[in-house]
Order: sequence, then C-alpha cells, then structure tokens
Amino acid sequence: DRIQAPSGSGYALENRIVLSRIFPSIYRDSQVHRVALYFRSLRKALQSLSKVQDREPVIVLLTPGAGNETYFEHAYLAGYLGFTLAQAEDLTVRNNFVFIKTVEGLQQVDVIFRRVVDSYMDPLELKGDSLLGVPGILNVIREGNVRVANPVGSGFLENRALHPFLSSLCRYYLSEDLILPNVRTLWMGNPESIQEVFDRPERFVFKPAVRDPLEPGVFLSSLPKSELEEIRKKVSLRPERYVAQEIVNGSTCPVLSGEKLIQGRSVFRAFTALSENGYMTMSGGLVRVTENVEDLIVTNQTGAVSKDLWILASEEKKDVSLLPGKTERMQIRRSGAGIPSRVADNMFWMGRYAERSENQARMLREVILNIIHMEESYDQGLVRLLLQTATHVTATYPGFLQLDLADPLTNARKQMFDQVFSHQLTGSIRSDLNAYVRASKSVRDRLSEDSRYILSMMETDESHQVGSYDEILEYLILLITRLASLSGLGIESMSREAGWYFMNIGKRIERASYTIRLVTSVLNLSTLYNKSMFESLLNINDIKITYRRRYRYRIEADSVLDILLFDETNPRSLAYQLRKLGEYVSYLPHSEKEEPTAEERIVSEIRNRFAQEDAKRLFEYVNPALSINRWLNDINYQIASLSDSISARYFRYLEEQIQLGDYNG
Repeated sequence: DRIQAPSGSGYALENRIVLSRIFPSIYRDSQVHRVALYFRSLRKALQSLSKVQDREPVIVLLTPGAGNETYFEHAYLAGYLGFTLAQAEDLTVRNNFVFIKTVEGLQQVDVIFRRVVDSYMDPLELKGDSLLGVPGILNVIREGNVRVANPVGSGFLENRALHPFLSSLCRYYLSEDLILPNVRTLWMGNPESIQEVFDRPERFVFKPAVRDPLEPGVFLSSLPKSELEEIRKKVSLRPERYVAQEIVNGSTCPVLSGEKLIQGRSVFRAFTALSENGYMTMSGGLVRVTENVEDLIVTNQTGAVSKDLWILASEEKKDVSLLPGKTERMQIRRSGAGIPSRVADNMFWMGRYAERSENQARMLREVILNIIHMEESYDQGLVRLLLQTATHVTATYPGFLQLDLADPLTNARKQMFDQVFSHQLTGSIRSDLNAYVRASKSVRDRLSEDSRYILSMMETDESHQVGSYDEILEYLILLITRLASLSGLGIESMSREAGWYFMNIGKRIERASYTIRLVTSVLNLSTLYNKSMFESLLNINDIKITYRRRYRYRIEADSVLDILLFDETNPRSLAYQLRKLGEYVSYLPHSEKEEPTAEERIVSEIRNRFAQEDAKRLFEYVNPALSINRWLNDINYQIASLSDSISARYFRYLEEQIQLGDYNG
C-alpha cells in the first residue's frame, strides 16, 4: 500500500477523460461508473481539514517539482481540483505559520496536499540535504497551524514488516477479517520465515521492509546460487530489515499489438479517499499492461502502458462534476489568488524564450532562403553579412565568424545545423526551446490543453537528422508556425491576470532587445546604402508587405528604420514594444502607496529617451549609423535594467537574514 504520497489517481483520471472523448458513444452506452465522485470526496475531505471560517481555505498541492517522474500527475490534479501547485521554494515558515510566496506578498496556507515523502518534508528535522521540503514545517504541523494530508509520519504504515500482522490486527480491533486479502508476506525477523523462503525461493520476491528506490525487489528464482547465498548473508546480518512476498502473477488480458490481439499481463491499482461516511473507493482505477505475458514486473519504468478501468453500472449513471451544485452561492471574482513568485518567474521566461526562439528561427529562415537562392547566382555578399549578423545577434560566438564564408553554401551547413539543433550550443534554437519547455513544465497546471499539446510536440520533436538546407528550412517554418500558434493561444485564451502580464512583459522585453541587437549589428557590419540587407530586415520582421503598400519597391534605410523602430502600428516595432511595456507594467501587483512603481519609472525613462529621436533627425547627424547605435544601446541598457528590476521585485523573494552574534543578555 502507498499511503504517504500515493500516485496514480491523476493518471486514472486522465485516462478516463481521454477515453470518454475518443469513444463518447461507447462510453455513454456502457453505463460506466463515474470517477468524479471520488475526486469530489477527496476535495471535500481536504477542505474540511481547514480551521478557517471567514474565508475560503488556501489549499496547495506540494510537489517535488518538474524533475519528479509523476510531476505530470501533480499538475493535472492541481488543475482539476482547483488547488495551487506549489514547490518547497514557494513556501516559507513565519511565526509558526506556513505562507506561500506570491507576487502580491505572503499568503497563509491552511492545508497541504502533499506529494513529497516523509523524510524529505523538513530539512531542519529530517533529511538535512533535502531541497524538496520546507524548513520548520514540522513545528507548524505540531502547533496545528497547518494541516497536511496525508499526515507526516503516515509512511510508517507502508512498512512491509507490518503486512504479516494486518489480518490479526484487523480481527483484534475490528472483529472482522480483511475485506481485501493481503499479499502473503514473510518477515525475515522470524527464523521460520527465513527457512521457508530459502527452501522455496522460486515462490518469493525479496524486498527491503522500508521501500527504497535504490534497493528494488529481487525475484529469487532468477538468481544463481552465489547471489542467493549473498542475500542469505545479508538477511543473517539484519533480518528485521527485509521481507519476502509471494509472487503475484497479475491478470491476463487481451492487448492490441500492431494489427492483432495477443495475451498480455496486467496489474490494477485502486484508490480510496476519506469521505463524510468513512472511506470512498474510486469506481475505477489505474491498470498497467505489458505485452509480454512472461513479465513479472509491470511498471511504467519497464515499458508498461496504462489503461482505464471501466466498472459498469446496472443502470444509466448521472453525470458527475466537480462544479458546485445549483444551490451553492458563490462570490463572483474577476481574478484568481495571487500567483507564486516561482510561477511568475517561469511565465516571464516563457515569454522571453518563446520570443527568442521565434526571432532566431525567422532570422535563420531568411539566411537559408538566401543561401538556396544563391544557387541561382544571388548575392553572396548578402549571405555572408546575414550569417555574421546571426552570430552577433544570438551571441553564439565564434559561430559563423570562424568560417571561410567565401563559399557559404558549403562551409556554413554544419554550423547552421548546430545553430538550429544543438543541445550543447548556448544560444541555439534547440537550447532556447529546451529552456522554454522547462519553464512551461513548471507552470503546466496554468496552461490550456491546446498549449500543452503543442508544447509536447516541440519537446519530443528530436528526429531531425537532417543535412540539407531545404530540410532545415522545413523545420524552421514548422517551428515558427507552432510558436505563432502558442502566441495566439496566449492572446485569445488566457485571462488577463498577473501571469499573463508577466509572460507578455517577458515577450515585449525580448522582442525590443532583439530588434535593437539586429539593427545595431546590421549597422556595424554593413552600410546605410545596402538595400539588400535592409530588405532582409523587412523579411526577418515580417513587415515587407506593409512596407511595400506604403513605399512600393523603393528600399531606403530611413524608411525601413522608421517602420522598424518608430511605427507604433507595427506590432514588431520598437515603439510598439515600449508602449505595451508601459501598459503591462502598470497592471503588475504593487502597493497603492507606491505610485508610480520603480518599474513604471524605468519604462517612463526608456520612453523619454526613445522620444528624443525620430527617423528624420537620426539621419541628420554627421555619422548616422554611429548615432543610431549609441542611442539604441542606451535604450537596450535601460531595458535590461527593467528586466532586473522586475526579477528583484517579484521573483527573488528575499527571506529575512538575522546575523547571529555573541549573546550577552
């Protein structure tokens, strides 16, 4: 049994939801018992643990983080149950209370639904090197100022050494037998058990009494005599630490393999939750299936797949939902609870990395299009300038600068591949996408299903053993389309709450900085009279059609820089980014006493510096290119200051530091 942090119910829920959507008619006609009743009971049980009467309880689901193998389930359950998904770094203990660190300040936590095992919960009192727990939380629990489900210490009941005695305990305390028979377990602390196990080793699995991922169970029948003797010696030294359980063969079931049905092996995990009338068992569960009927270990780690379990009803079942009943009156809200600082941080960098990846993809797409066209005697000088610009803009030095670009068609292909697909090259598209996916995983519970679907495609899209420019170009076009889809979903599907503003501030900061780096790199490498290079600037920023409507086929540096830098109707212009930054920053949480905020003052300074110039005035200087670069670099420095200020204010939640000195009292 798994008691302290049981996993699997979220996967069972996901399986049910997916199957009911894929086979709606079959599901409806089969009269399947609903699993929502179980989750409704679970949520009510957690809400009832809270002592608060004057407000809704704050309930968090405590997860080890995105690196945990069941993190998907944690995010899925948090979203389904309506709880805040929190990691240890999101929580802090103050004055014997637990608080969650949000961008709006500290918010007291009433109930913790934990997915962190006992020994990692408090590094002050338990496992000292744990980064998954909250320092001081055990004392808060003792004081009764936060309730934890399941209670810390309940992991003791998972000790397999108790299994041989469960039946006797049940008869002693409840005067009845176990409803569900237990797997026959022999405790090695009993000499008779040792004798039985080593007399008939083919019947048993040898396990530590306390579950340990570093010491998995061993099927004794698969061991040679020498290793069996080693286990016997281990038992003789510390017999109380080990048990042996009879092998459970599992069930056989039909499995579709390719186009035919074969015999497979399956195991089933059931779930119970506290309810008003005792315990409720989920009318379903998690089934794991393996195609090899000889497999004795059926787990996700060994390649098994999960299935939904349908328990059929004798009559049609009513629809069950976690939504409140019609009789419950609810307070209307226009925003959710404050988001954790960690979530805001990840949303901010999601915006930045998505924009960075798209900008680089657009840049390299333009480079490759010119390389392909170069085969038809296009401008080789333009291709060399674009390749050098790509290295400066992405800071992937030495990049294309180290190559002999006299023949870019041949010499640049390997570097181009690395620039797109390399995991090791900092600044490559792949490395930026990896950072984007990592950030998105940490806020998975706040993303729509459509967004998660596109992200999963981007994460698993690893099969790019491509060599030709045409194949790289095809991938870049696909990537731009996916990133544009995610951007559209963010605009049209996300409510305008703090998380949305942080994500879009990150996006606008990144796009503004990229535009500045692109323009300054072009002016450093080229001249104001290189019409081909300025036409490429229009292509990279996807504004060539707008430009041609205004200026027909004349390409001039001043008109290109005007639409790229000063035109507020162009959503890719620098002016547009600065206007949006001013708008979004004003919506960030802040004290009413602080008007304007430090971030608003920085944006105001940026916009004032920006307003000192226009396209006409810039070209009246003796050295226009040098003047433009100085002006843009000043603005870029201030934009970096804005990013730092937002990070320091909202993401780096500073704990009080107390200097310990000699006590003289």
